[in-house]
Amino acid sequence: MTGTLVYLDTGDERTAARAASIPTNLFVASCLHDDAIDGADRDTVDATGAREADRKAFRNWRVTVGDVVYTHILDTVAALPDGFETGTVTDQFRTIAYGQLVEESLSAADCSMAEAVDRVEQRGSVWGELAVCPAVAGGYGGRELDHVSTVIENVLFVLTLVDDVEDIPEDLRNGVANVPVLAADADPADYASTAAFLDALVESDVPDRLAGVVESHEAEMAAGARRFLEATDYEPAAVLEALTRGLAWYREAVCTVPVEETVPPARQAAIRERLAGDETEREAVLAELLAAFPLRVRARDPLVEAAHSFPAEDLAPAVVGLFHVSALVDEVMTTDLDAALEGLRERATTAD
Repeated sequence: MTGTLVYLDTGDERTAARAASIPTNLFVASCLHDDAIDGADRDTVDATGAREADRKAFRNWRVTVGDVVYTHILDTVAALPDGFETGTVTDQFRTIAYGQLVEESLSAADCSMAEAVDRVEQRGSVWGELAVCPAVAGGYGGRELDHVSTVIENVLFVLTLVDDVEDIPEDLRNGVANVPVLAADADPADYASTAAFLDALVESDVPDRLAGVVESHEAEMAAGARRFLEATDYEPAAVLEALTRGLAWYREAVCTVPVEETVPPARQAAIRERLAGDETEREAVLAELLAAFPLRVRARDPLVEAAHSFPAEDLAPAVVGLFHVSALVDEVMTTDLDAALEGLRERATTAD
């Protein structure tokens, strides 16, 4: 997203790629450091299959590589054009770090569901702002950046909440303040087992309450997208070109999975052929794409209407790229609340 926004304003692929690498590398570094924290008590398996406690090596590798990634961010900032406001980016770094320290200092006993939701919203807001802050720091873009940030922060909120549902058993063991657990308004310790608590949770009104929270954030996401389209001065063709270039940068510089693995050449050819067909066929392809998208897309009509104005050869690379990203997300995480709840029901039968 960052690269797309910067390219829209500059038309410079190198500057766009450098700006996009800042939030990407920060996210990678943060994940590595979080992994070191979360995996501090795990055991590793050596080449012979024997289990051995190797926590120090586990932590050291992730912390060290995370630190190296930070140095790439510094190099990138130094290479950006004169006038780039470095402080705008480093302020976001600090905000994320301070937020992590607060997270580590809290337990489930410290907050209510409303407070936990607020913390998740704040976390999403910080990462949403991070996605656009390189554009802000460089003086690129305009008023539409706030709307992009709104979309991203609501996307991250929904993904975090769904992930919280999946992580309930682990979070119970670790004493983490988890939104779904707090929504149950009951002490898990009062139940005979984790399985008993999970059974009670999924049969209560908690799933409906969580669905309401997700729906409200999906509505905010859709509203942010609409406001972006209304506020931007860029022509749809320019937005499509910038998106296509952003997806290409992601595939070439970030992603380790070739697009051919998720969208085989035969399917790519079929997509191109169908997009070049009549209006009904093109709409069918777009409907499949939106259905495959990690989150429910509410504002479909404006997207479909805009897509009809593009030649098939211009639209196809972006459509294939988005199918690729959607497949990758589905492989690494659950993005649907109903699916997460169903998985939780299954785990309730095997939980301790």
